[in-house]
Amino acid sequence: MLGSRLWQLQEISTSDGAYEAKANSFVKEALQYLVDYKVVKSVDASSSFAGGRLTIAITVTKNDGSQQQYEYVWRAG
Repeated sequence: MLGSRLWQLQEISTSDGAYEAKANSFVKEALQYLVDYKVVKSVDASSSFAGGRLTIAITVTKNDGSQQQYEYVWRAG
């Protein structure tokens, strides 16, 4: 299955760290196929929430050890 469950964040309170933790989990879950199919070595995500915006930083470690970073902004609710 491809895609993310970020849309489910609308059901989670933004007032505690659970929001960011769920976002990280959803991103890693959505990109896990890249690791499973050995396209990349690993995928990591970290999030911060401020001003109604969730900023998600994604780090992809390629098979040669080099890293690529991406940033994604998700508007809450």
